[in-house]
Amino acid sequence: GGHFVNQCPRRRVALRSPRRGEHGHKSLTERALGEQPSKEIGDAKRHVEGICDEITKRGLDLNIWAYARVDTVKEGMLPYLKKAGINWLAFGIEAANAKVRDDVQKGFDQDDIFETLKKVWDHDLYVIGNYIFGLPEDNYDTMQETLDMALRLNCEFANFYCAMAYPGSPLYHTATENNWKLPDSWAGYSQHAFDTLPLPTKYLSGPDVLKFRD
Repeated sequence: GGHFVNQCPRRRVALRSPRRGEHGHKSLTERALGEQPSKEIGDAKRHVEGICDEITKRGLDLNIWAYARVDTVKEGMLPYLKKAGINWLAFGIEAANAKVRDDVQKGFDQDDIFETLKKVWDHDLYVIGNYIFGLPEDNYDTMQETLDMALRLNCEFANFYCAMAYPGSPLYHTATENNWKLPDSWAGYSQHAFDTLPLPTKYLSGPDVLKFRD
C-alpha cells in the first residue's frame, strides 16, 4: 500500500492494543495510536474499529489521514473512521492496466477501485489517490490509461510517482538481475531531485518515464 509497490518481501502486521498509553499522555502523540507498525486501514477490521472507538472516547478533535488498501477496506468500518476524525484515506491505486497492476501483485481490478472509492465518498471521507508510472509492464499507452483513470476518479488529492527500485526491495533485485541502470546516489531515488532516475520498463527508458510523469 501506500506510494511504493511490493517493497517488502512479506507482509507482517503487529497489532498493539488500542488502549495502550491510556494512563500516559492524553494527546495522540502518546504514540500508542500513532505508532502502529502498519498504517494501512483494513488489515484488521476489529482492531481499526477499536482504535477509532478509543479516539472517540478520549474526545480527540482530529482531522487526519491514513493509508488504506482497495481490497481490504470494508464498508462497516467507514463510519468508525469518520467519527474518529480520520477524514482522508490514501489508496495505492498505482495503475489502470490490469497486466501492469497484476505484475506487481496488487490483487484487485479496476471495478474494485471504483466501487471502494465510491463507498468511501458515500461516507463523506476524502481520497488521496497514489499512482505510479514506469512499472515493469508499462508503456506509453498503459501510462496514459493510468492518467485517464486518475482524471475519471478525480480524487480530492493525488500523487503521481515514478517507479523506483529501492535497495532491498523485490524491484531492486529484479533491476540488478536485468542490469537496469540504477541511481548512483541516494538523491537519485528521490521523486523530485535534479538527478532523479526512475526505473526503466520493459519498453521505456527511465528518462522517458520521468518525462511522461512531469
